[in-house]
Amino acid sequence: MKSMRSKAHAFAAPVRPSRLQGSSQLQSPSLLQGPAPVQGPSLTRYPRFSMSPPDYKSMRVLLVSMLPADLWRVEPLLAEHVRLFAKEVIPMKYSEKDFCAQIVDYQPDVLIMAGSEQTLTPLAATFLRGSDIKKVWWMTSIEAASHADQRLLQAFSAIFVPQVEDAEALSRLGTKAGVLPFGADPARFYQRHVDERHASGLLLVGQSTPARRQCLSAIRQGPLEGGRILAMGKGWEGCPGVETADSGVPSELYYNGAAAAINWEEDTATMLEMAACGTPQFIWLPDAASSVMAPGVDMIPFAKEEELPRLIHHYWHNPDKRRAVATAALERSRYEYSYVQISLKLLKAAYQA
Repeated sequence: MKSMRSKAHAFAAPVRPSRLQGSSQLQSPSLLQGPAPVQGPSLTRYPRFSMSPPDYKSMRVLLVSMLPADLWRVEPLLAEHVRLFAKEVIPMKYSEKDFCAQIVDYQPDVLIMAGSEQTLTPLAATFLRGSDIKKVWWMTSIEAASHADQRLLQAFSAIFVPQVEDAEALSRLGTKAGVLPFGADPARFYQRHVDERHASGLLLVGQSTPARRQCLSAIRQGPLEGGRILAMGKGWEGCPGVETADSGVPSELYYNGAAAAINWEEDTATMLEMAACGTPQFIWLPDAASSVMAPGVDMIPFAKEEELPRLIHHYWHNPDKRRAVATAALERSRYEYSYVQISLKLLKAAYQA
């Protein structure tokens, strides 16, 4: 009789490759025959830049954090990687009392504001509108923007938001914004072996609904029969054949232990964190996900729960295709959305025409 570990990994976890394969190797005629030749998210989602970039090594960059507590690691990661390009980086927390004075004292060439959990004072807004410093704002939400004077937002060379729906909402307010998700923290989200208690054949990420419970019944009777299903989200208690994950266990352990995951979350950061752990993902709402990932290339999209049993059955019996999807997603998370690339995009955006 097989152990729980072997049952979970009948839906085999992606091979941990020593060399990442490019997405050009992952294309074939249709989704059910393998990843389709869909062009991935392009850097043209961000502003086009001059072929003669400014001399970053002569720049002083002031990095102002307005981040929430759960994103505290973003500030040191940004500071560390912006230093690779700039002459000097000065990180600071936003302070209503000292914000304007610190800009005057430091005289930076570039101001990067990370987060939007606090509201700029009228004095700070007036100061920024009148300043000729290059300014970029990487928001965590659009609440601050929705209350801001449009003249203030227009004073920034570029504004970025983590979700495509945030960019669309800002567009309706008359402000153009690029989509730039918060990358996975490399100190937490990376491939590793985990204990048996964190392993699963299928990981469910998102809250329970009647439609989701119903589709799981068909999945359990198909390829996952006898396999372990773990759920991270609300409302899964009492669902037959589903175990609820321990909320006290770091999410990256469950990501690494999963042979595959159904991701109902609309959060781009969650997508990239699972990708960094090498987890192949069946992702709901592919239109939103396609702002950072390529449907059929580095994630498997679905629009309705009724599609899942067929998709899972196909990828269960085609582990090479599943590994190809996981490898492409891992590559995107590690490289395109690394903090080196994010830092460079923010600096380039500061100097857009």
